[in-house]
Amino acid sequence: MAFGTNLLHANATINRYIRKQTLAIARKQPFLAALMSKKRVMYGVTGKLQDWKVRVKRTPMITFDDGDSLTFSRQEKHKTAQLPMRSYVVTKAIYKGDKLMNGGNEAIVPLAANAVSEAMDDIKNQFAQRLWQIDGNATGYDKQIHGIPSATGATDNGSSSIVGTNADTYAGLSTVRGNFGGAWTGTWPDGYGDPQYAAWSPLIVDYSASVAESSGGWSATTKTWPNTCIEAIRFAIIMTACNEDSLDNIYLAPNLYRQLLNAAQEEERLVVNRMQDSTNTKLGFRGINIDGVDVLFDPDIPAGKGYGINFDSIELWSYQKQLFVSETSFNHEKMADRVSVDFYGNLGLKSLRGLVQFTEL
Repeated sequence: MAFGTNLLHANATINRYIRKQTLAIARKQPFLAALMSKKRVMYGVTGKLQDWKVRVKRTPMITFDDGDSLTFSRQEKHKTAQLPMRSYVVTKAIYKGDKLMNGGNEAIVPLAANAVSEAMDDIKNQFAQRLWQIDGNATGYDKQIHGIPSATGATDNGSSSIVGTNADTYAGLSTVRGNFGGAWTGTWPDGYGDPQYAAWSPLIVDYSASVAESSGGWSATTKTWPNTCIEAIRFAIIMTACNEDSLDNIYLAPNLYRQLLNAAQEEERLVVNRMQDSTNTKLGFRGINIDGVDVLFDPDIPAGKGYGINFDSIELWSYQKQLFVSETSFNHEKMADRVSVDFYGNLGLKSLRGLVQFTEL
């Protein structure tokens, strides 16, 4: 058999190897591991666009007495969100001379496995980062995955609120509060109002907001994360629970997590438990539990940032039968087998009401 043909026959073995390596990668990446463990990775999706309906309104409840006339009319309560497919690929080459020097045809699978191992190591250090760091709508990133920051753009509210003003577009829909109509009484998310007012608006918690405590601000005199972190986390947990999108996990940049531990240690009245029997512990990750929510650090989150996640509202799509797939071919001009490992898919936030960003605006 030709050199290239051997590698083509080894392709099934290589992809089985990739599946194992993907699980190994996930064991080192808490967010990706949780997505896989909670079955939020969807394989074999199809279509030029992934689209879904976002409910932005509710049918109003009206008073009624016997004899009154009812009006039945068509109500537009949903908007369509859409995201395209995005892809990544890493490539390696195995030259015929290298193969011949390493023992003949029987060495092709070990050589290929080594090439794929290097490719998977490259993915390990890049793919999970994209989920936390990339805004797929930003200029110059129109071929990148729609990571979590794709929906969290916001501006500072100054001294008027501890939450940022949503100022982004995600999946073709504006995250600006009030974009779908509705009114709100009070300083959102405190107070009350119409569901459509913030139906597509994640909670942006500004832990450094200079709002006075008497006006709803943080109780700490110095408004920095080491002083406001516990209060900011509790605020996020409570407010997302009010939206019926309770947080499952909170992920922090390592520097924020370290400062949180120091603050929790000094707060004698705060009940903070090590994660005991949680899914995160079983996956091999360490963290603490605050008010029923696991708080972990993720090395791929940029310094000064943190995120709260409701996993029922998020999906990682793969257009293939596994997350990463290997393709092989033979280049006669270079006399080399070419190995590529690719991803075709995207990250989809089906609802933004269960998404929180902790940041300094």
